Amino acid sequence: MPLGATRFGLQGLASGSLELISKTVITSNTENIPLTNIKEDTYKTHILFWNLKKGVDTTQLSARFTVGGSLVSSGYIYSGWYGIGGGSENTAGRSTALNDIMLDGYWSGTAANERMAGSAIFYDLGDTNKHSNIIRQSIQTGYLSANVVAGWGATTYPQANVVDGINIRGTTAAGVFRLYGVKDGLWVI
Repeated sequence: MPLGATRFGLQGLASGSLELISKTVITSNTENIPLTNIKEDTYKTHILFWNLKKGVDTTQLSARFTVGGSLVSSGYIYSGWYGIGGGSENTAGRSTALNDIMLDGYWSGTAANERMAGSAIFYDLGDTNKHSNIIRQSIQTGYLSANVVAGWGATTYPQANVVDGINIRGTTAAGVFRLYGVKDGLWVI
C-alpha cells in the first residue's frame, strides 16, 4: 500500500486508483478558490485534500457547488460535530437549508500556531439520478487556544443535477488544495 494512501486513511483504495485532477497552491490571501474541470463525467467519487493557513481570523472553510457554471448558494443539508483536545465536545451544527458546504467544524484564525488540514469525499457529482453527498473530516488548532480541534461532518445537495465545479470559500493566506478522482470499482473491501 502506498504511504500516501495509508497516511490519509484510504486503506480501502487499490494502488493506482486515484488520479490527480487539480492542485491549487495559494500564496496570498484568496477568498474564493474555484475548482473547475472536475471530470464529473468520468468519476463517481472525488476526494479533496487541503492543508492551509487562514487569512482572516475566526472564519470557517466552506464550499459551494456549481451547476451549469452557476454557483449554488442555498439548499445544502448539513450535520457536523467537533471535539476539542482539552476534553470538550460540541455539535458543530445541523441545518436543512445551509448556504454552504462546511469543510471544517470550528473557527480557525491567523495566529502563528493556527493551521488546518482535512479531506472531503464527494459522491455522485455527475449523476443526474442521484443527490450529491459529501463526508468530511478536519483537524486544526482552535482560534481561542492552541488546542487541537477535530471535526467531522456530512452534507447532501438534495438535487439530482450535474455538479461541474467546487468553489472553496473562506480567505486562505497560504495552502494547497488537491482534488482527486477515484477510478470506479477500485475500492478494496
